[in-house]
Amino acid sequence: MRSVNAVSEQKRILLADDEENLAGPLREEFLAAGYIVDVACDGVEAVMKAADNVYAIALLDMAMPKLDGLHTIRILRKMNKKMPIIAMSGSMHHERLSETISAGALMFVHKPFNTQWLLTQVKWVVGG
Repeated sequence: MRSVNAVSEQKRILLADDEENLAGPLREEFLAAGYIVDVACDGVEAVMKAADNVYAIALLDMAMPKLDGLHTIRILRKMNKKMPIIAMSGSMHHERLSETISAGALMFVHKPFNTQWLLTQVKWVVGG
């Protein structure tokens, strides 16, 4: 039998994006789908939240203040080798995309994206 904490950890998402006009509505969509969503407005805050919580998946903007997405991925990967990470960006050069995947991102999503499509991808990755 699963504990309540195990269920919460399975459905907990770390969403790191400094664009409130994207993070807010995205958070609401995931909440409506039954996920627990912690929002970080920069890479430093994302790392701090990941140190204090267990996440089923992280959704990270690549262009964040204080600590960009690539460096955030590298730190998160050292903290947790198994947590799936989806990188998000409105602009990404081919070299940077390759570096992002090599650093540990499972996939890259180009903004703007269809929120329902992203929700489907997250459900597929975390099984829910």
